[in-house]
Amino acid sequence: MLPFLLATSFSNKNLSAYSHHPFSAEEIKALREREEVSQRVFAHYLNVTKESVSQWERGQKKPAGTTLKLLSLVERRGISAIA
Repeated sequence: MLPFLLATSFSNKNLSAYSHHPFSAEEIKALREREEVSQRVFAHYLNVTKESVSQWERGQKKPAGTTLKLLSLVERRGISAIA
């Protein structure tokens, strides 16, 4: 259901308004902790697996594409912008 909600709430045009930068592992973890959500909940909102969030926070992998845009949106407007 989440992908449908994201698709209807944020078109690519709306997401492209949010410039993004490559988030470091520390920035991703700090952002999630600022929003006071677990890795599982953060992953759900970003439409990725909990394992992906864990790998990002440990610096083993990096988010890309739409996920970067969503992270930028969360950074600027909070998790409620995509919840």
